[in-house]
Amino acid sequence: MKEKLSFFHVMILTYMIQTGVVVFSITHLEALHFGTNGWLMALFTSLVVLVNLMLIAIVHRMSNGRSIFEILEKSIPKFILFPIYLGLAALWSMIGCLVAKEYVLIFKCMLSLQPVRWYSRSRLISLPFY
Repeated sequence: MKEKLSFFHVMILTYMIQTGVVVFSITHLEALHFGTNGWLMALFTSLVVLVNLMLIAIVHRMSNGRSIFEILEKSIPKFILFPIYLGLAALWSMIGCLVAKEYVLIFKCMLSLQPVRWYSRSRLISLPFY
């Protein structure tokens, strides 16, 4: 029995990876870099993601279900593929670490329910009396 991931599941997985952490922080990043018209860049970003998914779908259909590694091994010599595979492994490892770090930072921000310090409370209480 050959286990195989269906095309639909690969596309859903790719979409969720591309939009995973960005969903939490895109509004802040767009407002920071593009100002009040950052919502226009959300449309552009969605278009880039859509084009990426369409390219993945085209390559999948043209390859007749073969994996990218089978295609590469038939078209590129092995001595050139080894550094490419090392680079891809390093890239995917770094992306995984950055995504995990971003999730940790987001959850720390969401869960940091630190109480207000005493001196700041006393300042807030004494402000109306100035």
